[in-house]
Amino acid sequence: MNNKPEVSIIMPVYNVEKYVAESLDSVLNQTFKDFELICVNDGSVDNCWDIVKEYAASDKRIKLFDNGKNLGQSVSRNFGLDTANGNYIMFMDSDDFIHQQTIEIALYFIKKYDGDIVNWRIKHLWKKDDNIDNSLYEDFNKIDMKVSLNPILMFESGVMNSSCNKLFNRDIVGNTRFIEGVKFEDNAFVLELLYKKPKMVILDSQLYNYVCYNSGSSMRMRFSEKTFSDYNIVFRRIYDVWKDAPKAETKLIKDHLFKESKNFMRAIRKQDYPDNIRCAFANMIADMDSVGWLKMPKDLRKIDKIKHLIRLKYYIRKYANKKGAK
Repeated sequence: MNNKPEVSIIMPVYNVEKYVAESLDSVLNQTFKDFELICVNDGSVDNCWDIVKEYAASDKRIKLFDNGKNLGQSVSRNFGLDTANGNYIMFMDSDDFIHQQTIEIALYFIKKYDGDIVNWRIKHLWKKDDNIDNSLYEDFNKIDMKVSLNPILMFESGVMNSSCNKLFNRDIVGNTRFIEGVKFEDNAFVLELLYKKPKMVILDSQLYNYVCYNSGSSMRMRFSEKTFSDYNIVFRRIYDVWKDAPKAETKLIKDHLFKESKNFMRAIRKQDYPDNIRCAFANMIADMDSVGWLKMPKDLRKIDKIKHLIRLKYYIRKYANKKGAK
């Protein structure tokens, strides 16, 4: 191996004592061996960091760094980017795990097509006994795939949903960094990279296993004021990057934001939220509306569009800029 690894894998570590060993094993048992695994302790208070240190003692590919306190996933990822030595970059959550050939397959395709990003599918694991296919791929050329020179046009196929289901050429990442201190940071990071019109290889294979059955993963997330203020910060970053892009491209993002607002609205209406949460949601929606980014996508039924738009306008009128909203 060269002193400079081919791939840098960045893994923030925070309170994942039950899962981190399986996550580390999935990386260290990769068929491709020339990588560094950058583990950043983000103020864990359980035993997970001791487990990581035990692994590092027997494998020099693991590089250990410690934030000293809980600073958030984005800070850890950005530190990893600043520290990484590899020609290619991957991100992993420390309670997830990857297929044994993930790195080998991703490198094969990014080099074959001289790509900037390789994207693959995520398998969501809702139960510990969910079936996982870790069998070896004998012929990579049999993997269904496509190459896009403008992957924002593949927006609805999920290319922007996560930074963890991608291999990035270091050059395409450049100085792009995650917004620190907010949720939904993946959306802004990936969309900033897609604005550069990278050549993306999109693989129809599930090479990343996302664990949903731990205590930190829940479909029924309770919203807070911070949820909507964070989403608004992310939206503003996306808007600033994409506001002057061709209409056909920004329309896809606008459609997504409209559908997201519909999901938020449905959750807020079904649960008993105090006015300060409703105010935060209304201010986020008002901000989108003020720049013309709250447009109705054509693939929604007309009656659904009208009902939802009326509800959004009602929330803006009743709650936006009221006391208690940030």
